[in-house]
Amino acid sequence: MRAALERYTAEFALWSRHTPNRDLVALVYDVRDRDGNLLRKHAWLQLGRSPQYQPPLRSGEIVEFYARRERYRRRKPPPPGVEQEPCIGFRVVGCLYPVKTLSETVHRV
Repeated sequence: MRAALERYTAEFALWSRHTPNRDLVALVYDVRDRDGNLLRKHAWLQLGRSPQYQPPLRSGEIVEFYARRERYRRRKPPPPGVEQEPCIGFRVVGCLYPVKTLSETVHRV
């Protein structure tokens, strides 16, 4: 059965093509679900659309995206004393859409 498509938010960090197939991926921090629960401290997001359709993003922007969660195999174990996070990744359907910048979030608090 295929995983459900859900909405997530995260802080965008950077773009990269450091994957075996040179696919475009995005590094994001503090991935949260619709209820605001922290799911991952960081994640590499695999994009489902061509980068030409991706809105321009700056580091620190809060982005919203729709994705399916999927298991993956870790290439190497974490360093000693570091707790291993679950091997769950996100396959983005569509694009990462900017919601607000990190500075806008800090000013509201």
